[in-house]
Amino acid sequence: MPGDHQIQYSVRFKILLVLLAVSMVSLAVTGYLAFAAIRDMGNFAESSSNALGDQALNDSTIALEAAARQYLLQMATDQAEITDYLLNDVENELLSVRARADHIQQMSAENAAESGSIAFPAVPIGYGADWFRSFFAPGATAGAGSREYAALLALDGTLETIYEVDPDLSAIYVGTDSGMFRSCHPAGVAQPTGYDPRTREWYTAARASGNVTWTGPYVDATNEGLVVTCSVAVYNPKYGYWVIGADVPVDTINRNILNWTFGQGGYAVLLDDQGNIVSMPDLSAGNLSWQQEYRKENVFRDPDPQIRAIGRNMTAGRTGVEMASFNGTPKFIAYAPVPSLNWSVGIAMPVREIVAPVEETRSKISNATTATKEGIGLQTTRLLEIFIVLMAGMIVAVIVLSISFAKYLTRPLDTLTQGTTAIGNGDLDYRVPVLTRDEFGHLADSFNRMAADLKRNIEDLKRTTAEKERYTREIEIAKEIQESFLPEEVPKIPGIDMVAFALPAQDVGGDFYDFIPVGQDRWGLVIADVSGKGIPAALFMALSRTITHICVSSGADPRSAILRANRLIYTESLRSCMFVTLFYAVLDYRNLTFSFVDAGHTPVVHVRGGDTPEVAFLRGKGLALGVEGEMELEEKSVSLRSGDLILMYTDGVTEAEDPGREIFGEERLQAFSLAHRDLTAQEFAAALLREIRAFAGPAQQADDITFLVIRVK
Repeated sequence: MPGDHQIQYSVRFKILLVLLAVSMVSLAVTGYLAFAAIRDMGNFAESSSNALGDQALNDSTIALEAAARQYLLQMATDQAEITDYLLNDVENELLSVRARADHIQQMSAENAAESGSIAFPAVPIGYGADWFRSFFAPGATAGAGSREYAALLALDGTLETIYEVDPDLSAIYVGTDSGMFRSCHPAGVAQPTGYDPRTREWYTAARASGNVTWTGPYVDATNEGLVVTCSVAVYNPKYGYWVIGADVPVDTINRNILNWTFGQGGYAVLLDDQGNIVSMPDLSAGNLSWQQEYRKENVFRDPDPQIRAIGRNMTAGRTGVEMASFNGTPKFIAYAPVPSLNWSVGIAMPVREIVAPVEETRSKISNATTATKEGIGLQTTRLLEIFIVLMAGMIVAVIVLSISFAKYLTRPLDTLTQGTTAIGNGDLDYRVPVLTRDEFGHLADSFNRMAADLKRNIEDLKRTTAEKERYTREIEIAKEIQESFLPEEVPKIPGIDMVAFALPAQDVGGDFYDFIPVGQDRWGLVIADVSGKGIPAALFMALSRTITHICVSSGADPRSAILRANRLIYTESLRSCMFVTLFYAVLDYRNLTFSFVDAGHTPVVHVRGGDTPEVAFLRGKGLALGVEGEMELEEKSVSLRSGDLILMYTDGVTEAEDPGREIFGEERLQAFSLAHRDLTAQEFAAALLREIRAFAGPAQQADDITFLVIRVK
């Protein structure tokens, strides 16, 4: 009607308004759903990462505890065997003295019957009279002029020999029923007044037993602190009982027999068959004198029932690994019997040291999870910004393209809705088809990249977590082994300039070297190369170094010491299928001699000093240790003079390769040694390392490089 002035809108305008409204609502809903889906996916990724990290930590803890139990049990078993071997040596030594004493008693009695006199040496040949003491207890029935005293002096040479070859003994002595006491120990140590050997436990136990006996720890009468004594009796109708005893200080057991490194809080304990603690760190008699009774620490007096239960298993000769708490600290305790003595060795290790790598990994996983969460939040913000831009573009496009393009324009939104639903349901492989190259196409492409990034980030997190945990565990074990078993410093030897160098090719090395005092004016020098790589090689290196150190420390000649070490290593190589090449030499710096054996190792370079220098390789016949139980081993010796230089090395030196695969070789090493013979040991080592690196160039180091430089000043 003419009077009506209603505003008229075109259908296109109305459709435009509808499409605009629908488009805006659709965009708002799609944006909300996408944002919610991404947020939920981020929460899911975070929770999955946390669950994966917790599972990895749990599995790591279980695996580390299982590995630690097996490792500690093996260490306890090995230590028990070594302890049995060394203490059995003391027993065998006393049995040899008993045989000599029996012969002397019989000879003395027979000669007395025939001629009425007998002559015996009064003073030993080596240490001299200052090392021997005679003592007559109150009420003694024989004196210095008696025939029995002359017979007793005839044992001096045997006592001296045993004392000299066994560095673990602090004294070796003989007591008699007549009240005489003859001992071999360091000069200046005197027997206290009022001492009667016939009343001491070592004397009475051996006399009553008739066999070799061991006492528990007690306070020594010659100020050696706590000692344990091995004793054995010999009987003759003419003289009655003689009892031979040998003292082993508890400190020596801790230092030489139980000298293992068990992390920062681990330690070893030696227990006798009654539950008495024979040896452990910080075991001391305090201010007690020898006349006062030492109260032995006994595991069965511990208030903790767990400790008492473990003590029962140890005294029963069992082998096992258990967990108990000491002063509120959980510890693994591995134990194994010492067969010949019915004693037991225990090794305690704090649980926190075993699971320390897991706590470090926990921190790394937490940091990685936080970084992932921040990345997901950043992607969500970017996607929201893209949706805002696309919404403005959609409004302009709807106005320009009108109703005919409405359906076409809204189709991508449906596709994106399907994509967000699929991603929200956890289908990270779902991809939105990119049908156009406009804003919707960019949005679809960004959506697809977001889904791919989410999937890749989650997979990378899983893989990185597993790799870091495994790598961390192996590196921690390898570092402990390497740091525990190489000498901390080179010994200072009069007239000798010496330096050692080791450069592993990887995180774990198989080479090792050692310096062992083997007697007056003599040092044992060891360099060796274990077959194989990785953690097994490091463990075998630790075992080989310990066995070699123990065998060499006895002071035996090079050939006997290494043959003994080979027999022990061979028993272990049967299980591990590993062996070790080794060059061992005894350097007598007083007489300037260099005696050596070569067990399948690289030859040693010897440069003669003087006006006409010469260079040669020192070689010897012998197989690598652990290949055969019994083998031929050739011992050689060379004399040294001023200006001589000796280079002991592993095959990582001569087999270093340049980029063309040419090796450094023995001839090049000989020429280098001859040309640089006048350098100090430190300068020579630095120059040799520069020469090898210059030769190898950019080529990667393939094997461990280890060498010792010895120069006679």
